[in-house]
Amino acid sequence: MKLWLVFILLHLPLESAVLPEYRSEHIGHEMLAAIKHYAKQVGWKRIELCTPPVPEFDQTVSFYQANGFDRTGGYKMRCLIQSL
Repeated sequence: MKLWLVFILLHLPLESAVLPEYRSEHIGHEMLAAIKHYAKQVGWKRIELCTPPVPEFDQTVSFYQANGFDRTGGYKMRCLIQSL
């Protein structure tokens, strides 16, 4: 596991984002994979997140869906850890 991912896992942020100039470099995917791995190890049942319910975030919603999250109402999404 990359050192920066370990740092993120030890300091789980309440909010996080990948800077625009680093998007499309799989950083967000690696972050989510590391967080899901950690969640499974410590026994979390799910991860929940929210995005603003505006069209500008449709690409963000698609990103989360491609990474195993399901829309559960509005723009609230979850990923069940047992299903990984």
